[in-house]
Amino acid sequence: MNGDSLLVFKEQDFLFGISPSDFDQPFTLDQLNISPSGVDKAIWYYQDRVHKKEGIFLHLGALFGLRPVSFSYKGMIFLNEMAPNIHLGIFVDHLILKLPLLGLDSKTVGVEEAGKLPPELPSRAIRKIVKHHRKTILLVDPVQLTEVYQLISPERIRNLLAGARR
Repeated sequence: MNGDSLLVFKEQDFLFGISPSDFDQPFTLDQLNISPSGVDKAIWYYQDRVHKKEGIFLHLGALFGLRPVSFSYKGMIFLNEMAPNIHLGIFVDHLILKLPLLGLDSKTVGVEEAGKLPPELPSRAIRKIVKHHRKTILLVDPVQLTEVYQLISPERIRNLLAGARR
């Protein structure tokens, strides 16, 4: 995975972009054990089969109402370590495009200029908007994405992780 690129994926009617360099090493689903969190259909547990790293991740499709929640083996989970032993991530499926970051700055606009944002996602979770071939790509801010977990306080995240270890 090249860190100087933008991975574009589609969830519902929105295009999202992430830069792999903003995240720790991504995992494919065959590297992880995953299970529902029991807290919300969009939040899932994961455990790395080799290194036993574990945490929770967000399934954007489920956040936007996708039912039943599905996972493609082509999908990947991009993770961030938010605190020691607290890893939060995002599941990326339906990868449709890989763009070089070089030259994209001239195609970016502020979030306030976006015509439509997903109501389920806090606007601060979007770093900026990239306009590419008349398409609007919402560039995800991995740190601010944690605001999606606003229904979960840091203590509840720790409890979720502790529950995964049982």
